[in-house]
Amino acid sequence: MNRQRGKPVWRMFFALTLAILMILLSGCTSGRKEEEPGAGDYYVWYLESSGAELTRKRFHTDADTTEKVAADLLEQMFAVQEDGGMQPVFQDGVSVSSASMEKGVLSVDFNKRYNSMDPSREVLCRVALAKTLTAVEGIDYVLVSCDGQPLQDRSGNAVGAFSASDFVDSITNVNSYERVTLKLYFANSDGTQLVQEERDAVHNTGTSQARLVVDQLLAGSENGNGDVLPRDLKVLNVTVTNGTCYVNLDSAFLNSTLNAADYIPVYALVNSLTELKTVTKVQIMVGGSADVTYHSISFAEPFTRNDEYVQK
Repeated sequence: MNRQRGKPVWRMFFALTLAILMILLSGCTSGRKEEEPGAGDYYVWYLESSGAELTRKRFHTDADTTEKVAADLLEQMFAVQEDGGMQPVFQDGVSVSSASMEKGVLSVDFNKRYNSMDPSREVLCRVALAKTLTAVEGIDYVLVSCDGQPLQDRSGNAVGAFSASDFVDSITNVNSYERVTLKLYFANSDGTQLVQEERDAVHNTGTSQARLVVDQLLAGSENGNGDVLPRDLKVLNVTVTNGTCYVNLDSAFLNSTLNAADYIPVYALVNSLTELKTVTKVQIMVGGSADVTYHSISFAEPFTRNDEYVQK
């Protein structure tokens, strides 16, 4: 009688032990670091089922050229997912009319339907395009047009080429970013004066506008004006304290050359940053030190705005 009663007890014990082991194994598996993509593997970004966030899915292609890889990835961005947990970021009716590559810029022309998207949805489209396509070697920027015309923001300004880094801190949530209008300064045709450009930019709400200004200066003019910073320059840090913006640049800046006077890169930074309400002075540093000289200009003291160099 006792032995018969013992059988269900041991069965229950065994089942309980097995359940605990399964839970522990499941926890170990979910805690593992996601495996990096292999050769031919890329992440394609989609809209999560809620419609407010982006999510990604791994995709493999055997394409052997940059253009073919880009074409495969673009095609996948429109693919309907069977699991229903994600959907194409583009609204119904949007399609790609053409795509071409030139000097690291992938130009994608969409049909007119692209322009009819809600502005918030359209920004997520650009984020998804940038994060998907600039992961391909050889593609540094994406340039969007609609029915052959440059994509414009709500103010009627051309959006221009963009990369994943333009969407600071990897924006993937429709509620985590804001659109701001910046006043930036670039070089005129002979590199002796500064020319103001207004630009709408999107950035993460947790990231300073001062860093956004510097990143946009690095991206270059959208109106054909001259560069004021080397495109490959590394920005180590940008912070604002008590009205002074500290811009810490890589040491390669000191040896950089531009088709502009020595004061142009300095006051492009200073005048662009002091357009922000929070900045009155700019301290430029190189490798963490202000005890440096750029060509003939000392960085020992903070700079204040100088409109003398702005083209009238």
